[in-house]
Amino acid sequence: MFLVSVGIAVLGLVNPTVMSLCFVPERDGRVVLVCPTAETALPPAGGSVVRDVDDAVLETAKEYDLLLVELIGLTAASVAAAGALRQIRGSSEPYGLPVALAALKLPTGAVTAVLGLLLMRGEFVPGLSALDTSAQIIAWAVVFGYAQQLFTRMVDQQAHTVLDRVRGANKQTERKRP
Repeated sequence: MFLVSVGIAVLGLVNPTVMSLCFVPERDGRVVLVCPTAETALPPAGGSVVRDVDDAVLETAKEYDLLLVELIGLTAASVAAAGALRQIRGSSEPYGLPVALAALKLPTGAVTAVLGLLLMRGEFVPGLSALDTSAQIIAWAVVFGYAQQLFTRMVDQQAHTVLDRVRGANKQTERKRP
């Protein structure tokens, strides 16, 4: 997951329009191109100058849009990871499994933030197809970054099972000692 998140960030730095997180809502009768870090007003289609949306994306999308969304997703995932670490009961190893779980959540949050916004941009979620402001894009990145918890929950449950088995084996070993 770490390599996937780094790959997405590098892709955004090299070519910011290849996986654009820009939306084209209509606001107060005007069409606006809204990206995570910038906005551009588009002239009305009936005007004398018709501006191609792709040209506007080239001008508006920034190299660090994907990186910003990933950092926001990573930050939200770190909040979820802190909550998950709080719930993990102790084991014979001081940091092994809980830290590995937290390390999985961080890049997963970065990736789910980008993928969630791409799903919204593709109008996969009915009624949530055009975000109106950069702040809304960032807010949804927080939601999708935290939502990684849904995907990593199964891993957390397996970790609890492993830790419970280790604790059970340790208790049986202690009982058998003279």
